[in-house]
Amino acid sequence: MRVSVFSTKRYDRNHLQVANAAAGAPHELVFLEPHLGASTVMLAAGTEAVCAFVNDLANRTVLTALRDLGVRGIVLRCAGYNNVDLVVAEALGLPVGRVPAYSPYAAAEHAAALILSLNRKIHRAYARVRESNFELDGLIGFDLHGRTAGVVGTGKIGYLGLDVYEEEGDLFFDDLSGEVLQDDAFARLLTFPNVLITGHQAFFTEEALKAIADTTIANLSALERTGLPVHQVRSEQVIAQL
Repeated sequence: MRVSVFSTKRYDRNHLQVANAAAGAPHELVFLEPHLGASTVMLAAGTEAVCAFVNDLANRTVLTALRDLGVRGIVLRCAGYNNVDLVVAEALGLPVGRVPAYSPYAAAEHAAALILSLNRKIHRAYARVRESNFELDGLIGFDLHGRTAGVVGTGKIGYLGLDVYEEEGDLFFDDLSGEVLQDDAFARLLTFPNVLITGHQAFFTEEALKAIADTTIANLSALERTGLPVHQVRSEQVIAQL
C-alpha cells in the first residue's frame, strides 16, 4: 500500500523503513516533512493511507479532502488522537488507528531525570562549568530519600509521567532557534529558576521508536488487508471515557 507519511524527521524515516523491511516491505512509504493540514493535504494524492503525528491536523476540511483523494484510512504514530475529528472520520468511512502504548519506562525515566536534575540544579551547574565557573553557591539541593513526590498527569504511559505543555503544538519538534517565541506563557515559564523544560522527548528512546514503528506498520498492514487498523480508535470509545 502506498502511504503518505506526514511530519517526518530523520528518526521517523529510519525506524519506519526498518519496521517495513522486517515485515517484508509491504508498503511504499512516501515521507513528507510538512505537517498535515488544509494547505498540505493535496500531498496525499496518489496514496491509499495517511500516517500522521501529533502536530498534524485532521479536521472536517482535511478529512473530506483525504476521502476525495481516495485515501482509505489514517494511521497515527502516536497514542493521542485529539487532532483527529473522529466523528467526521467515521461518517466519511475513514478508519483511524493509533499506537496505544510503546514504552512506559521511557516517560517514567525521563520524568525521574528531570526531578533529579531540578533538585540538584544540574542544568545550572552544567551551564556554569561550560564557562569555567565552579562556584557552588545557589546549587544546594536536598535528599529525595524519604520524601513524598506529587505526580501530575499519570497514565498508562509512564508511572511518573509529568504532563506536557498544553499549547506545545506550535512549538515542539521544530527548530525555532532563529525565531522570536510568540507564546508569552511559555516564554515566561523559561524564566522561572524552579522550572525545567525539555522538548517533547520523554518517549524518545530506541525501544519506544521501534515499538511505534512496528505498531504503525502493523496498523497499515491490517488496514490494507481488512479495511481496519489493528488498534482502531472510535468516537464512542472516547465518549465512554468522558
